[in-house]
Amino acid sequence: MNVVLSASGDNRPELEKVLHHYKDSTLKLQAAEFLITHMIGFNAPDSSLLAVYQPFYAACEPLKVDKKDNPDRWARRIDTLWRKFTASPEYREVTDAPLLQTVSAAKIIREIDLAFKTWQENPYTKDYPFELSLEYILPFHTGHNFVLDDSRTHYYERFHKEYFRDASIDIRTETDSLLALFKENEYCEFNGSQVKFLHPDALLQVGGSFCKDRTALNMLLFTALGQPITVDFIPFWGNRKHSHSWNVLLTDSGHYISDPFDNKDGWILD
Repeated sequence: MNVVLSASGDNRPELEKVLHHYKDSTLKLQAAEFLITHMIGFNAPDSSLLAVYQPFYAACEPLKVDKKDNPDRWARRIDTLWRKFTASPEYREVTDAPLLQTVSAAKIIREIDLAFKTWQENPYTKDYPFELSLEYILPFHTGHNFVLDDSRTHYYERFHKEYFRDASIDIRTETDSLLALFKENEYCEFNGSQVKFLHPDALLQVGGSFCKDRTALNMLLFTALGQPITVDFIPFWGNRKHSHSWNVLLTDSGHYISDPFDNKDGWILD
């Protein structure tokens, strides 16, 4: 822990506040120590960039009318907007900084308290081992381009009364129902444009995204409801170009592999 705290630089007091906050709570102190010691190697984008990129996301939203009937035209129009945006004087490259040196004590405490709350509220997972919740529910940073914000709190407030409340419902059915609410976001490469998504809502505004973006959204969504989930990936296919990533749902009956988008191909039990 001392090595990690030393690496946090001027942000060390924030991390020490978290440890002091939970000094009388054994499990939450363990959770805090787990989070902090596993932050090494992870970066987070400058949150001020979201305001810079938001006009681009907003400009994409009206174009979704073309997506169903003319998807090629829709993708080309997204490409055009992205080129214009990246050539504009307002554009700024995405920059990031080590998570250890930027995350606040308030952020960590909110996420730990939420993770414990949802872990115990979810009837599917409330009896899962504490160690499993540490690895697959607690982490709030996906290692992705999303800025640090309160997305998990937002998802909890929006969905916790409706989803993962009745363990008699097959968890695959429950999961598919939740994913269906995000069907507006579909897989799209935008003809090669490297669109940067700095916020989960941006995926819905644009209407399409890459697998790595959608799996990151799904992790925030499901862990906000106390459901263990992770991401698996292949960096490069052996018989064609590109990489791929997908979500893995952890249950007491096994690991379910799911397409990150609409799961139209069904579930695979590993």
